[in-house]
Amino acid sequence: MNIRKLKKDQWIIGETTNHKEVFSGKIIFQFRSTYGLPLDCLIDELRKYDYEISWFDFINEAIISGWKDKKIIDEIEYGLRDANYKKESIEYLLDKCFKYLEEKSNE
Repeated sequence: MNIRKLKKDQWIIGETTNHKEVFSGKIIFQFRSTYGLPLDCLIDELRKYDYEISWFDFINEAIISGWKDKKIIDEIEYGLRDANYKKESIEYLLDKCFKYLEEKSNE
């Protein structure tokens, strides 16, 4: 995957408080669901450029595509584990994702 070939305004959707650019989770989901690219490979590629992923965007796209909560969480968890994220980081991100899914189901 060569993310540099995409137009930057299509894939950078913001900035974190520590000034890291945030990569669109929608595009990550599209690469995963349309082209079957492994999530861990996508995560590793984005790490090279020091990007953060908008997991909430990823979740929104997964919901639109009919994915169930368990599939979404499992996909994120396995992707992070396979990309060798630290256990604490995985637990933190999954907790945020669980809470977000809970909020979405209450809408």
